[in-house]
Amino acid sequence: MRYRNYIPAPLGQRNRFDVADKPVWIQVGIVVTCYLAFGTKEETYLALYAIGVFVLLSMTGWAAAKRLLRATRTQLSLDHLGSLSGTIIAALLTSGATITIVIERFHEGAWSYLLFIPILYAAFTYFRGRLGAPVPLVDHLGRLFVGQYLLPYQREGRAEEEKIFRDIVVPLDGSSLAESALPVAERICHSFYCRLTLISSREPGEQQPTAVAGEAKANQPNDLGTYLEQVAGQMRQDDFQVDYAMGVGHPEQVVTSLAHDLVADLIVMTTHGESGVERLFVSHVAEKIIHRARVPVLLIRPTEEWRSRRTQFKRLLVNLDGSQSAERVLRYARTIARKFQSEILLLAVPEADSDEPKLRKYTESVASALRTRGFPVRSLVTGSGPARTIVSLSDSEGVDLIMLATHGRGGLGRHVTIGSVADRVIQVTQVPVFLVPTQLL
Repeated sequence: MRYRNYIPAPLGQRNRFDVADKPVWIQVGIVVTCYLAFGTKEETYLALYAIGVFVLLSMTGWAAAKRLLRATRTQLSLDHLGSLSGTIIAALLTSGATITIVIERFHEGAWSYLLFIPILYAAFTYFRGRLGAPVPLVDHLGRLFVGQYLLPYQREGRAEEEKIFRDIVVPLDGSSLAESALPVAERICHSFYCRLTLISSREPGEQQPTAVAGEAKANQPNDLGTYLEQVAGQMRQDDFQVDYAMGVGHPEQVVTSLAHDLVADLIVMTTHGESGVERLFVSHVAEKIIHRARVPVLLIRPTEEWRSRRTQFKRLLVNLDGSQSAERVLRYARTIARKFQSEILLLAVPEADSDEPKLRKYTESVASALRTRGFPVRSLVTGSGPARTIVSLSDSEGVDLIMLATHGRGGLGRHVTIGSVADRVIQVTQVPVFLVPTQLL
């Protein structure tokens, strides 16, 4: 409750024995007051205990029903409806039992709850109004630290092992620069047994034959359709499942549209490309694709430095800030780390000194949840400026893949978007970058 500003933070502070001792002493004071006011009759305290238990059960039931109702609105299913119906029935029964106990045991002490509940409600309302709503990071921590941190797939009720790479898209334009994405895409396809689709585009009005879904005009040897057909044919000889497609329009529109139509799980592409006719996949086009895409994008920078064009997925740098948006990266980091036996380095960059203790506790909780599932994990809370710290740490730690979210607000409630961090990182780093949009398909 202290994380959510319903009580002052000092009241929930833990001592050296990891116990919040102040609430314990308050409880002792309440017990002493009850003994002095009500005496020591056993019936009185049985009534107080019974009504307390059922008040707690009924409040928990209605809170669970509220959460299930929100989940049902976003994803309607028979399982959700069954859980919601059962929870509402349980909440009604416990509420009815509470009312019955109050009526039957009213003169034995149950009447005191007519005082306790309004007093507690007034106290919580007062402190929440005085302290204000918590910033997103603190609010998120408050929800997670009631008990134990749960990984996103656990909170969302998904199975732990899920196949998230089934279809991969690689944009090509006929240039060797764009082809630099193929080795990484092939490695993913080989490891996850997924299908790969090569795609390209031509500008509206451009006089060039078009091929779609694996069809090309062989009598046009210089067109992109033939090029895609030849690349796909070479890859099929290596036992890859490969298709190709072309579209008409601006590259960013074609890539994101085809990725949507093909129900792709990942776009693997380079930051630059150049066809024999004109530049199609230049840096600003790559940026537009990143911002339009609703599937993750694995971005390769084809420089003279070999490490910019390759990754063995052995050391993953995962950027977190305490927000649920940034945590979307974790499902992909888990999947890649399990397949390639990768080390995961969790990084959180504090925006103020006061954020550092909260972020340390948060990142260590995430790391602990991953370690219990067998992942080698380290957590770091350091730096000043997320983009600068990510790039610097990726160099010093020998990271071969940076993973972060885009298009979302940071967990600290400041007016800095994760998207702007991603933009700065991909403009500077030599390391391949795995970008996860917060609005997935």
